[in-house]
Amino acid sequence: MASDALAPLAQMLATLPDESVEGLLSAFDSVVQVSGASLRPQAAQMLRVTAAACLNPTRRARLMRAAGDVVAGQPCAVAPVQYDTAVEVPLPPPTDMVAEEDEDDEDPYMEEPPPKLPHLPVRHFFPGLVVRVAQDFQDIHGRAVCEQDLLKLFAFEQDGEDYTLSFLERTVPLKTAVEGHAEILENSGNAWFQPVPTADSLDDLADLIDRRLQAAEDDDEGNEDDEYETRLEIIDTLRAEVADCRAWLEKTGERGAAPHCLSGKLATEIFGRDDIVTAWIRFLFAAILVCRDEALDS
Repeated sequence: MASDALAPLAQMLATLPDESVEGLLSAFDSVVQVSGASLRPQAAQMLRVTAAACLNPTRRARLMRAAGDVVAGQPCAVAPVQYDTAVEVPLPPPTDMVAEEDEDDEDPYMEEPPPKLPHLPVRHFFPGLVVRVAQDFQDIHGRAVCEQDLLKLFAFEQDGEDYTLSFLERTVPLKTAVEGHAEILENSGNAWFQPVPTADSLDDLADLIDRRLQAAEDDDEGNEDDEYETRLEIIDTLRAEVADCRAWLEKTGERGAAPHCLSGKLATEIFGRDDIVTAWIRFLFAAILVCRDEALDS
């Protein structure tokens, strides 16, 4: 199917060097053009999902413009690929090459579960999260998701009872009403998706948390009630510990001991016990103590 060819191209647009983006967009557009108008809404949505996962605002805006061009039936690349230049458009490896690489994978998380971490339901997943599938299951289309698969999330969408987990490796659609999927989505005890605490994923999470804390601080401005100073002090304390985490994660060479962050429980006083930011802070502060230096290759 043409959509199967488009999906890996769209996913790579989030991480390509800037000089290769227009070339891959041209390849993406070529597939769209030969597939007919019926594929354009789906192709545009792929670009929007990839854009949402981009931390670089320039790249995000570029992909959103490309999605608009696809919907409008216009070319989404600035110029056609010049194949006689030195610019090469990376394409997904053949299936047999992927299988060969998997056979040689020495990541210990392929052989044994990652360390125990706080419960992380699917609704609290975040872009950049790496998970190891703990047991086999099927998505809403009956496609198998296999135990020991290592997956890296780049986008998560919820529409009522429908959930779409867009991993770099594959897309996993789930639905609460499908038998067994409610349990998978709750992920109690991380029994279905086991978070893998890589340095890159935790750095992405720390950045997300800091932005949420900054937004909470900005929202409090002009609302100086009796509890204002207390809230501001808690937010400052949390931001300082998140900053310690980021500084440690971004060190090169020998990092030394990971920071012990003790203020996580204070997040409930600002956001509530079940809020996503509270869950993220609790997860970050526990995961950094068992973080691995190696990031999962994407």
